[in-house]
Amino acid sequence: MPSLCDSLSPTMKGEEPKKVADTRRVLPESILSARKHAIKAGLFESKTLSRNLSKLDDSLRYEADLFTENLSAEKLSLFQSQYLDLEVAAVQNMQLGSFRGIIEKAENNDANNLAPKTLKTAKSDFNIAENLIRQSPRDSRGYEAEVEQANMSAKLLDDVMAKLQGDAKGSSEDVALTLVYQERKLGNLSDMVGDLQDSLTSTESELGTVSERLVRSQGRALDAENDVRFQKAMNEVRTHFAEEASVYRQGQELIIRLKKINFKSGDATIPTSAFPLLSKVSEIVGDLNTNEVVVEGHTDSAGKEGYNLILSNKRADAVKRYFSSIGVEYNIESKGLGEAKPIANNQTKQGRSLNRRVDIVVKASRN
Repeated sequence: MPSLCDSLSPTMKGEEPKKVADTRRVLPESILSARKHAIKAGLFESKTLSRNLSKLDDSLRYEADLFTENLSAEKLSLFQSQYLDLEVAAVQNMQLGSFRGIIEKAENNDANNLAPKTLKTAKSDFNIAENLIRQSPRDSRGYEAEVEQANMSAKLLDDVMAKLQGDAKGSSEDVALTLVYQERKLGNLSDMVGDLQDSLTSTESELGTVSERLVRSQGRALDAENDVRFQKAMNEVRTHFAEEASVYRQGQELIIRLKKINFKSGDATIPTSAFPLLSKVSEIVGDLNTNEVVVEGHTDSAGKEGYNLILSNKRADAVKRYFSSIGVEYNIESKGLGEAKPIANNQTKQGRSLNRRVDIVVKASRN
């Protein structure tokens, strides 16, 4: 196609040849580079963006034909900005277009009601990637990680909606998520848009790379599955034991804090009133499919440090032995930390009460 420079022919009578030549020379140097980058970014992959480019080109030709003098700095800046906007939109479309389609499809299929959490995450990750591309469209290193995250979130949304509209119709979002993660572990579903197709068409020389990607994908799927399990456990503790226990998450660990076992002062014997709490907590931990649980004993700062350490060890071991006595299937250890890790001010009665606690630390499953 003819260049813009060639199409900017003079239309006004009496123009001086030198001025026309200056105009033609300035335009390509200041504007056409921005236009070239927009096209290079894949602009013609979108009919809408192609039409927008054509309109902008027409506008530039019109402005150039009106004036015999060089375009003003303000006009030049405006056209450069508009071509840059087209470049950004082209990169966003190439990197995120398929994910945008998945989100729009899900919204049209009532994802706001069927899978609100998964939809919210997908939209948030999409917007983050979109904004990073806008900041630096020509440097993929600045946004590739976020694009990959948007990919995974969009794929999860697509898979969850497929479940809720298919064999899991009528189920909750959490059930659909669990089913998706199970199928991913079996290799029936990928966690990335296009991954399965890519794997099927890979050549022998690419198999090593594909295997590495699948290992990473399995790790991400497991992390996501742990997220669902942790959230379910947290909801259960908060619903049934708001007074007796609290629950927190620290990275890939879930901490169930037993606030009211009510050990007698200086004693490590578990009162019978605490048995129902411990039994239920053991069930919740068992459902997390973990391989590692640590019972931590903690005291306030009253008394001698050495004595507190011994007492906390005895109390942690008492809880461990109780769990073992009711037949838990996970490995469990115990340790006392005495007064070393307070969570409140030991100078107040309430603070000391909070520091006298037993923490059940659950490690996320890694296999």
